[in-house]
Amino acid sequence: MKNFFQNSNTDNTTYLQDWNFWKALLSIASEHVLVIDKEGSIIFTNKRIFDISKLAAVGQNFFAIAPSTYTLILKEKLSEIEKSGELTSFETFFNNKGSQVYHKITIKPLLGLEQEILGFAITSTDITTFKTAQKRYEHKMNLEKLFFNISSKFINLPANEIDNGIEESLELIARFTNSEHAYIKLQETSDSIIDYQWHSVNQTTENSCDVDNLRRIISTIISETSNTLPRLILPGNSEESLKDCPAFVCPMIFEKRYYGALILIGKTNSQSNWSEDFSKPMVFISNVFINTLERKKRALLEKERKQELERIIETRTAEIELQKETLIKQAQELKEAEEKISAAYQELKEANFLLEEKVKERTSSLEKTNQELDRFVYSVSHDIKAPLASVLGLVNLIRLSPENDVEHHLQLMERSIFKLNGFVQDILEYSRNSRLKIKKDPINFKQQIESAREDLKHMHTADGVDLFTSYAITTPVVSDENRLQSVLKNLMSNAIKYHNPSAGHSWVKVEISADTKEFHVKIEDNGIGISKESLPKVFDMFYRASEKSTGSGLGLYIVKETVQKMGGTIRVKSVENKGTTFHLTLPNLASSLQSKNSRSKAQIK
Repeated sequence: MKNFFQNSNTDNTTYLQDWNFWKALLSIASEHVLVIDKEGSIIFTNKRIFDISKLAAVGQNFFAIAPSTYTLILKEKLSEIEKSGELTSFETFFNNKGSQVYHKITIKPLLGLEQEILGFAITSTDITTFKTAQKRYEHKMNLEKLFFNISSKFINLPANEIDNGIEESLELIARFTNSEHAYIKLQETSDSIIDYQWHSVNQTTENSCDVDNLRRIISTIISETSNTLPRLILPGNSEESLKDCPAFVCPMIFEKRYYGALILIGKTNSQSNWSEDFSKPMVFISNVFINTLERKKRALLEKERKQELERIIETRTAEIELQKETLIKQAQELKEAEEKISAAYQELKEANFLLEEKVKERTSSLEKTNQELDRFVYSVSHDIKAPLASVLGLVNLIRLSPENDVEHHLQLMERSIFKLNGFVQDILEYSRNSRLKIKKDPINFKQQIESAREDLKHMHTADGVDLFTSYAITTPVVSDENRLQSVLKNLMSNAIKYHNPSAGHSWVKVEISADTKEFHVKIEDNGIGISKESLPKVFDMFYRASEKSTGSGLGLYIVKETVQKMGGTIRVKSVENKGTTFHLTLPNLASSLQSKNSRSKAQIK
């Protein structure tokens, strides 16, 4: 033990190397403290170990003297600690002298200077009393739950279902108490109009009791009306021949009247398990049965009176019945006609509502289309006219300019043509998105991003912007490949185009994650950002956020329309001069494609 502490990597060497100090400290600990080396040899113990004195235990192998169940779990935990090197705590139980003992164990590895494990310090606390109390509390709660369940069963239960309800409840009680048989036996009376015996057998246990013998014993028990307290009848302490089948008897007494008894029979009903915690809920359950049987009795009496009254009424109203039936038939016909009229009116009302909704939708759609068309015509004429005018002006300049200025003018012409071509491409993209149906293609996100990067290399600002990608994709993704490519390219193009030269290091981050239902795309940059005033309008047709915007104003509008066409959503966050982040959520169509293929295969078969 002393060597362990001397080899440990700590600065408190004065105390740790003083073996007498640690020995005195550990000897007063309430927990059992045990130190073993890696092979299990006991180096120190502050208490007796399984009836072995402290002195005799030192030097012995702990695993040789501990119970086998205790040894197995401890070896398993020590093996885990050797791999992790971390302290661990757990609860376990084992049999000691025929009794089940519960311990809470904490194990800490003892490390050397090189962080190697030299042995283990084990603290053990006996929590058997706590566990026993906990089990008793749980058993009590379960009994109360059983009482609640049985009470609930009979609330508003029809009288003709009460017998089945009692049988089911007895089976529930037998299963819960692990009894072989559960009986309700009532005293027989000459004027009784209800059954006087119910019996349920627990099908989950092995039945070893003689049923014929039990019936005789039960009849004897029921006749003992003077014994009004719950009691346990054990083999050998009564005249009844129970043949190793103890019986728990709970008299059914209500308002000082003795009805009979609830009887549980089986080997598990031993004296050690019987207590007030057990008998009290059983008394409550017996009262539930009594109340229920009284209710059944009243219901049966009421039923008899009602039947007699019905016979009298039937005799006296025979002449009226035919006329009544005629009136009922006429009333039924009128009711059916009224229901048909009401149904027709409702259908007409719903059809009118749907028609009004469609008119509203189409009117709104037409208004939106007209507004977009007006903006479209204006912007198209302006955006096409400007590059063409620029090209024509440059052609005239070339005619008048010296030869050494021709290349510069051609570059300007090329830039105008690129701008015009990009605008035309945006128009084609918008048209294609509105006309074509959604396709279902397997998606390779890395290829998509790489393809977009290649297409954007011609941008004069692309070389100064770094692209970072991150993928968290564990399932196949199916979507519209062309539309997704258009969306990614548009968003990455904007991130590159509107980078912040004053940021020093410009970058674009693309993060993609996917599951079986949907996939998410996050495109973030540290560019010039978007002002608060412009942010709500960035997805409008032909909207340009600033004077620096050189595009057609269709890019983000097409992105939003495309995402909506694909059944997804797009969100944007931006801080001016800090950067912009777009979040896309789109459905993963892989499951629908698999379902379609499965149906096709099934039809082929």
